[in-house]
Amino acid sequence: MSIIGRFNVVRLLAKKLAKQVDIQKYQSSSISSHFQNLNHTEVSASLMSTGLHLGINLPDSILQEILDFAYSTRCYENLDPQLGFLYSERKEVNKKKTLFTA
Repeated sequence: MSIIGRFNVVRLLAKKLAKQVDIQKYQSSSISSHFQNLNHTEVSASLMSTGLHLGINLPDSILQEILDFAYSTRCYENLDPQLGFLYSERKEVNKKKTLFTA
């Protein structure tokens, strides 16, 4: 596939056939934001420099959705499908082998 992609005609055709993303759908408006009291410039600068910004509290429904995903989705050591485990099993897995967490 990479050999075919070297031809400009093929790349242009692939771009035309690819699904176009509706950017308006992803642009935030202050009306629908869960974080109306945040200074967006300050938050962006903090995230860009440190990767962290304290003081953002997610609504309970969103937090629960994230937790449900985290507890029901398998984690994979070294991206190996044979080494999958649930978050609830991490202590047992950690006894057998040291897992690195960040």
